Amino acid sequence: MEKRVEVGDLKLGMYVSELDCPWSETPFAPPGFTIRTPEQITQLLAQCAYVYIKTGLTTSEPEVRSDPLLDPSAFYRLDRPELELEILKKYAAPGSGQNKYHDTCSIEDEINEIRRAHKQALELVDDLMHAVRLGGNLDATAAIHIVSLLADSIIRNPDALVCFTHLRQTHAATAEHGLRSCILALALGRHLGMAKQQLTNLGIGMLLHDIGKTRVPQEILECGHERNEEERRILRMHVSDGVDILESTEGIDSSSIEVARQHHEHYDGSGYPRGLRENEISQFGHIAAIIDRYDNLTCPLPGRRAVPPHKALKILYELRGKLFHPHLTEEFIRCMGIYPIGSIVEMRTGEVGVVIALNRMRRLKPRVSLIVGTDQSYRERPQIVDLAHYHNQHGEALEIVRVADSNTYEFDPLDYLPVVA
Repeated sequence: MEKRVEVGDLKLGMYVSELDCPWSETPFAPPGFTIRTPEQITQLLAQCAYVYIKTGLTTSEPEVRSDPLLDPSAFYRLDRPELELEILKKYAAPGSGQNKYHDTCSIEDEINEIRRAHKQALELVDDLMHAVRLGGNLDATAAIHIVSLLADSIIRNPDALVCFTHLRQTHAATAEHGLRSCILALALGRHLGMAKQQLTNLGIGMLLHDIGKTRVPQEILECGHERNEEERRILRMHVSDGVDILESTEGIDSSSIEVARQHHEHYDGSGYPRGLRENEISQFGHIAAIIDRYDNLTCPLPGRRAVPPHKALKILYELRGKLFHPHLTEEFIRCMGIYPIGSIVEMRTGEVGVVIALNRMRRLKPRVSLIVGTDQSYRERPQIVDLAHYHNQHGEALEIVRVADSNTYEFDPLDYLPVVA
């Protein structure tokens, strides 16, 4: 028999027979394997939300039983209380960013200011990729202009554009991935105190990091089956193809090209195309690897559901120092927040809301749209409150006690973000 299991609940001795992603995206090979080490669970965390295991004695390898009290895999569970406490202790403080920037407008005002530019950015990157796919040139001037507008928005208030990363369409998957990655990279760059020009160069690189996929046949990009060795080789060529396209385009800074060149390199040397490690990878390359993986985790794919943002951050945390630069990973978690925008949060009072904006000084007290009251009934109209100052009708301050999965409640958190017109 086969049983579906969340990756965070895997134990040593289980036999994995099927993944929710292509085998080629993992270090493992079909038809399956027995989990022997905690590191194998960590590797699965990087790519999969769930797997299928064989139960009983039907596996092709002997079943291995382990004492649950001594089982090291327990320390790799994403929902373990000690992991929650560890992350809270580390990231409740403002963090080590340079604090060069301060919000100069509200999230609502900035959303109204940038909404049109965000739409133009998505249309532009889709058009750019279509033009390159047909053999045309890349319009660097237009790309630099739109990224400069996005960088200005991030400098004024990063939460507005981060809200837009929760919007999903279906007609331009690669373009959307590029734009979301650009926005997330700009937010991290602001958090790190990068100057405007540096932000723009980073944003250009992330916007176009997958431009090489315009040379990959569509049937390979969209295939619903396990890719064979030749298809994997062709897909991996998108890195060198992207570098070629960007290097032949006048006006693209060399640091932007490094993003495309290194976004699949890993801190421990296990990435491609060159197997670079640690300081052999540029700062932009490390940032690109973190954000590319985060966006892929939080975006639903055919046959694979999206990982909630708070769980995706836990996966990155578990993989810091392995696949990802440890310091930059921790700063990205600080940048996104303990309770990322779009998270469904439960209060000690029983009330439930959706995080719509961060509090960069009091990280446990974000702005929240309250949806469920203390009596567990849904409000007719959600109430937007700042947890740093708000008390409910009973005079109680609200304290977040848990982040809930999106399937726990009968509402879509996106419906309560201020980007929804």
